[in-house]
Formats: sequence, structure tokens, C-alpha cells
Amino acid sequence: MAWNSRGTIHQHHNHNRNNNNNPNNNIDNKPIADAIKSLQITAPAVQSAAKEARNKPQDPTALAAFQKANDDYLKSLGINTLWISPITKNAEGAWGLWTKGVTSKFSGYHGYWPTGLRQVDHRFGKSDDLKQLLNAAHSQDMNVVLDFVAHHVHKDHPLFHQHPDWVTELHLPDGRLNTELWDEHRLTTWFDIFLPTWDFSRPEVREALADSAIFWLKEYDLDGFRHDATKHVPEEFWRKLTARIKSEVDRPVYQIGETYGNPELIGSYVNSGQMDGQFDFNLYDAAVDAFANDNRSFENLSRVLGESLQMSGSGHRIRCRECDNEQYKKECAHGILEQAGKKYECRDPLYDDRRPCECQAKGVREWQID
Repeated sequence: MAWNSRGTIHQHHNHNRNNNNNPNNNIDNKPIADAIKSLQITAPAVQSAAKEARNKPQDPTALAAFQKANDDYLKSLGINTLWISPITKNAEGAWGLWTKGVTSKFSGYHGYWPTGLRQVDHRFGKSDDLKQLLNAAHSQDMNVVLDFVAHHVHKDHPLFHQHPDWVTELHLPDGRLNTELWDEHRLTTWFDIFLPTWDFSRPEVREALADSAIFWLKEYDLDGFRHDATKHVPEEFWRKLTARIKSEVDRPVYQIGETYGNPELIGSYVNSGQMDGQFDFNLYDAAVDAFANDNRSFENLSRVLGESLQMSGSGHRIRCRECDNEQYKKECAHGILEQAGKKYECRDPLYDDRRPCECQAKGVREWQID
């Protein structure tokens, strides 16, 4: 299926993986219809569809949550791409510890603690379920982008036990734990003590992770990847992966990265043999600050937008302006403005015209390709 890069792409993501203080997130034994809460995309009507799917435990597959695709519901909203969280086999049990406000342990409900590189997690369904989901999406001329985790694995992963030397050191020479040192040790830090970071300086590690990504593209008719923790993986791997995709996969594959940092760092991964695009979190933060606060000017937003445009260029580079993702709370400028008791006109990206703003959802998720 060819990549369909129409003007607006709406994001679909299974979970807010930072909602760890909610005990309901510990969903080891819940069926997929409840586990992925798949259709929390743009409006209350869509969330209603997700609720309807979650209330059908007799069908614990991805198809239950995707039922609306078959009756043109998602397409009628202008949605042309779905981004789904990692669906690989994940750790069982509650490994995480949340201590902010409340103390709670939580499980890998979000899919970012892989214990298998090529298996669909049983809580999401089976391999055939994923293939049917892809067929349903493609029948509606929609793309499906899979969240791919290359940076780390869970310590229960068999490959870690077979090759414990394939990961970076948990302890630094000065005795500190090398965890969450996002900038100080950007390419070696662990996300947690049970999530070993692959040592990508080893050729065998780069080959193994590239093999995994190629497997998903060859086994399933996916249209692209959202690459988790892009800046924490050496560029050498991304170039290897992109080169292999171009040589081994006979269809367009769209790759978008997740990088928090300055515009130069974000831009360094685009059109350099690596990503097709990157999320622009700096622009998101500046936009929220400008629109959600009454006493803010637009000077900072204008500056950040200028830096973003300079970084991305005006040619064939792709810049993704993100209004929401799995790591942000749900805020919508339309909802904020509507609460102020005012009426505004807005530019509707689906129809490319101006009309009175009718959005009353506080969870609008959309990102755009220029």
C-alpha cells in the first residue's frame, strides 16, 4: 500500500504511559478491547466507540477496538493514518514503581517493556488479528504506523540472558546508576533498572535490532514506524535500518522519530539517511503556553516557529507539528477558548476552509505533514 500523505494525519495511540499513578493501568489480565483503548483519537463520539469496544470482552482481539473502521466511521472523520503503540510481547507483572503523589507499582501496559522482538503480545491478540486489522485499515485507504522500540528491552528478554554483554553498563565509573541521565549519557542511559539499553556500538546488536524491524515490515503490511527514544540510539543504527528498509522492502515505509532537544538535534535525524520526520515538541510547548495562558504574548511562539521552519526547511523535508501524544495531558485550544465563553472561527484542516469553531472536545489529537 502506497503511503498516503494527505494534509492532516490524526494520531491514534493506545496509552498514556505516564499515567502510572492510576491503579487501573495494571491491566495484565484484561482483554485487548479494554487494554488498548484504541479509538481515543479526536472527539467524544470516537471515545464512545472505544467504550463500546471495551465493553465486549467476548472478543479479546484488536478487531473489537477497530470495528468502526469497517463502517467508514474513522474515514468520515478525515482520519487517514493510525499510530498504534508497541504490540510486541511484554513483561508480565508489575515492575514499575510510581512515587509521585501516591505510591503504586505498575505493569508494562503501554508496550514499552519488550520481552520478545517478533511476537505479538497475547493481551493484544494473535498474529492473524494484526493482519486483519491492517486489512481493515487498508480497505478504508488508511495507513498504519507501528511504534517500534529499538532502544531497550526488559531484563526478562531471552536475548539479554543469552548475551548480557550486549547492553550498556548500569553503573557508571563514579558509582552512580546510569538511569534517566537523558543528556549526560544520552546514548547509554537506562530508562529503569529493569530495562537494559542495547549497546549499539556492537555490530551484532545493530543487526539484531534491524532484523527485528525488517521482520515486522515483511510479515505484516505496515506502512511505517514511529521510533521510540530516537535520540538515545546512535545515528549509525538508524542509517543501517533505513538502508536495509530501502533495499529489502518493496514499498514506501514512513519513519518518524521521537526526539526531545534543540532544533539542531531534532533536525539532524531528518533527511540524513535516517528519519522522514520528527515530532516538534518545542513547537508544541510554545503553542500550549501561548494559547492556554491569557497573559502570554505570541513572541515566543513566533520565535520557536521560526526556528522550526529553519530546521525543517521548505523543500521535501517533513515536519510534524504535534498537538498531543502519549506523554502529554489532553489540552485543546478549542476547548480552552470555548470555556472562556467566546466564539472563534478556525481553519478546518479537513476541508481547508474557515468556519465557526464547533470543537468541544478537550482531547483533540492531530499532527500535520507539510
